[in-house]
Amino acid sequence: MTELGGFPDPIAGARDLTELLATACDAFAAALTVIRQHDQPDDDYFVPLVMAAAAAASARDYLLFAPSLAARQSKGVAGSGHSGPPDARSTRWVHASGAADSGSGRSLGDSEPGRPDSTLTARWLAWLCQLLGSRLTAAAVTARIAGDRRACRGAARCAREIAALMGGDSP
Repeated sequence: MTELGGFPDPIAGARDLTELLATACDAFAAALTVIRQHDQPDDDYFVPLVMAAAAAASARDYLLFAPSLAARQSKGVAGSGHSGPPDARSTRWVHASGAADSGSGRSLGDSEPGRPDSTLTARWLAWLCQLLGSRLTAAAVTARIAGDRRACRGAARCAREIAALMGGDSP
């Protein structure tokens, strides 16, 4: 499971735990952006998306407090090489991954401009979170620092929750 409908695996390039933590943090921030773009009160996915937003924020926060990522940020290297808080970076990540296209005014799951297709959005979120949950669970086993293991396990648990809310199987 490395690609969904042309969306690249966002964490395939992570060479070490710190890069995985930073990239996963960016991915959860991007998921929050996508959720906020598609949480329409009259949609069947409204409640699951709102619940997924809480889990995505929790996952991002687990990762932000991971000792390895905190050490990288204190050296002035935040996230995947971008500066600024995760929410500011997430918009770039969403655009880079193809989840949103600012040129056309369309974003992930738009069936027509301005009308989101929540089923495709849910599929993308489930795919992303299955991928993140799997990689973070594996990283928790090999992480040397207890705080990194806790962060990986906590974020992976949140990723599995999001995947389940979006109708995907959890890893």
